[in-house]
Amino acid sequence: ATQALTLLAGLATAFVALDVSLLVIMLVPIGSLCPLCLATYAVNLGLLIVALRGLKQPWPAVLGRMGGALGALVPSARRPAAGLFWGMVLVGFGGAVSLHAATTFVNRGTLAGGRQQNPACALVAPCIRWRGVPA
Repeated sequence: ATQALTLLAGLATAFVALDVSLLVIMLVPIGSLCPLCLATYAVNLGLLIVALRGLKQPWPAVLGRMGGALGALVPSARRPAAGLFWGMVLVGFGGAVSLHAATTFVNRGTLAGGRQQNPACALVAPCIRWRGVPA
């Protein structure tokens, strides 16, 4: 369980760092806040807090054990579940790419097409205006 929490803490740290950069991009150049994006940021921050509280160790000790925890993800005869894990990662990545391609097609048509966003899609997650910039 300690290896799993260590991995979760490391991944959640990377996610939160990425979320901070995406939040800055939303606030500065775009000027709008996406409620669904903010919700995922909260989930990632929650994962980080839960993992660090579950480990009950100082942050440098957690980072020091990250290498050993990552070693548990290398598939071997002793750890066949690691192969299943990587298979699930690949399937999830393929699904995310496919979903992105499908929603891009629905919203814009073909990549060469110059259609505007489908208004019905914009109603699903309307943006919050920031600094008077139109959403």
